Amino acid sequence: MKEFNHTKMAQMFPYELDPNLGEYTDQPAVYRLHFGGKFFVFKGKSFIKSVEQNLTDIWKLRWNQQQKVDHLFYPIVMYIKSARPQLCRVELITQTDDPHELVQSERNMLALASRDEPDKLLNTNLDPIIPKWLSEQMSSTEPNIKQPVKNKRREIKPQVEKKVVSEPKIPAETKSRTVAKQTEPSGKLSALMDAFSKINGKEA
Repeated sequence: MKEFNHTKMAQMFPYELDPNLGEYTDQPAVYRLHFGGKFFVFKGKSFIKSVEQNLTDIWKLRWNQQQKVDHLFYPIVMYIKSARPQLCRVELITQTDDPHELVQSERNMLALASRDEPDKLLNTNLDPIIPKWLSEQMSSTEPNIKQPVKNKRREIKPQVEKKVVSEPKIPAETKSRTVAKQTEPSGKLSALMDAFSKINGKEA
């Protein structure tokens, strides 16, 4: 368990870090505060400072007789009064300097908890709260999400088919008749040829 001086312990709900936590930094973080059999999902600008500030506020609300129902920590205070847990276990979920990743991590954790462990979740609001410090960071940075590459469409012009004008097909019989007509001599020429052949016959 993390050691504190007595003055600090008297002003804050006591806590311990998850034994599987390992190393951590002062980066912004998403974490879970476990009170007995229930937990609360939260995020902060600095991991430990945020944890201790929230547990301090919870401790003060615990002894405040005028608690507001719409207060963020109201469900925690009501559960602490009834279940009387003696210690809060802190579980680190995500640490990152990317504000968009931080919000997405909290959103995912709330969605999973509300689906898989709804009876244990003390959060009443499933939409991540965006404080001023986080809003400023989000407005100054772009989400680290790869945009899909748009395929360039090549413009294809429609091909115009060339119309080939073909001569009308003539049946073979029609062709032969036409040729025969063309080879037959005309009437006058035929008479001259007959007369000429008769003259030649007489002379012979």
